[in-house]
Amino acid sequence: MQINQLLLGKQKQGKSQLTLKKTSNANLVANLNSERLKAKIHEKNGIWDLQLSDVNFDAFQSNHNNNELNPSKFPSLNLICHRCIARGQAYKLIKLRMSKKDKKSIINEVNISGQDYQFIANGSWQNIPQQKYSKTQLNIKKASIDKPGDFLKRMGNDVGIKKARTKITGNLNWQGSPMDFNLRTLSGDIHLAMQQGQLNDVQAGAGKLLGLLNFSKLSRRLRFDFSDVSGKGILFERITGDMKFTNGIVSTNNTIIESSIMLAGIKGQSDLLHKTHDQVITVIPDVKSALPVVGLIFGGVGVGAAVAAIDKLTEKNEKNQLKGEEFGTRYHVTGTWSDPSITDITPVGAPEDIYDNI
Repeated sequence: MQINQLLLGKQKQGKSQLTLKKTSNANLVANLNSERLKAKIHEKNGIWDLQLSDVNFDAFQSNHNNNELNPSKFPSLNLICHRCIARGQAYKLIKLRMSKKDKKSIINEVNISGQDYQFIANGSWQNIPQQKYSKTQLNIKKASIDKPGDFLKRMGNDVGIKKARTKITGNLNWQGSPMDFNLRTLSGDIHLAMQQGQLNDVQAGAGKLLGLLNFSKLSRRLRFDFSDVSGKGILFERITGDMKFTNGIVSTNNTIIESSIMLAGIKGQSDLLHKTHDQVITVIPDVKSALPVVGLIFGGVGVGAAVAAIDKLTEKNEKNQLKGEEFGTRYHVTGTWSDPSITDITPVGAPEDIYDNI
């Protein structure tokens, strides 16, 4: 079948050719070749195989509500899409394998990759007993992002993180089908590990995830002259932490930031829906790199005492350094992402420490 102008949703596909046939290996085979996309679809024994390329899913018009999809009636599916667009993002590859088991859909594999990231997971999608909705659950096997700042900026969130190769593992779930990912019902736990990056200040109104970028403002409040702190931001070696999502609120008890000029920890939460913070941030300057700074911290004590303090620090790991040292500063960060309020609470060493739960 020849088509002069194929229209799929809002997108014109140009001249197209469509063929439909049955074969001995499949009940139905469909091939579509157009100026803009290519698709091969075949079905056999209730399993649908879709091989697509150059598809813009955002251009498809649909009055169907994804929340109405029923996992017990959803077919087994093998989908591979090359060079596709979904939710405004361009993907090199989208691979999805789903199979039916009892009354739920098993997500055997999700593999999504782009120019600087890869996401691999499996999980399930099932109806919740005595509820009028379904739930999707994913086990994140691998999530690696070479440039998370660029990745999030493409999604409309300028969080001001530069470079910082990132790895994420964990489990997430949300109400609805796998296509209904949303922050309002997002729950689960992840472990975050970032290496060799920079925290930059960003324009007012932009997202400051977990309050990390408030360090740009914190640094100006510290009473030390750190050469690594400039108008361009703060260089860091590592950021690690466990984060819990509960209906759009992300909390942490053990996020640690290691920099050449300081060691810092975050405890508290951020509301991803209302874009607010309620966190305690502890900052300890790195006395190993500058004796004058140590002297200032201890009120002008001699070099011998400063060296003793350095030895004391080198005996401890990062978590223990944040747990009881008396020469750092603790801040309470509240308010909106765009205009946070930063209050100096007390020197580190107060009885209640941000890592008491570790």
